[in-house]
Amino acid sequence: MIDYVHSRGSSEFGLSAVAWIIDGHRLERVRAVSANIDHPPHCGGDTTYEAIKVIENWRLGFCLGNAVKYICRAGKKDGARTLEDLEKAVWCLSREVERLKTEKKA
Repeated sequence: MIDYVHSRGSSEFGLSAVAWIIDGHRLERVRAVSANIDHPPHCGGDTTYEAIKVIENWRLGFCLGNAVKYICRAGKKDGARTLEDLEKAVWCLSREVERLKTEKKA
C-alpha cells in the first residue's frame, strides 16, 4: 500500500524526483522528464497559469478542462493549427452543454 507520494520540482536539466513510502519503507525513483512533457511552454510553462494547474484547481472536469487547454494553447503549440484548437474547444464546450441539458431533464 502506498502511504505517501511526493513529487519534487524539476531541475535545470528537466529531471523530476518522485518518492514513495510503501508499508513504512521509503523508496525513491528519479525519472527523466523533459520540460516539454512536465511544463510545456504552449500550456503556460511552469507558472501559476499553466493550463493543468488552472484545470485542476478549478476542478473543471474533462470537457471544460480540455476546452481550457485548447484555448490556452491555440496558436502556441502549432500556429498553423490555431483554428483547429479553437474548434476542438468549441466541440468540448458543446458536449458539456449537451451533458448539462440531458442531466437537467433527468
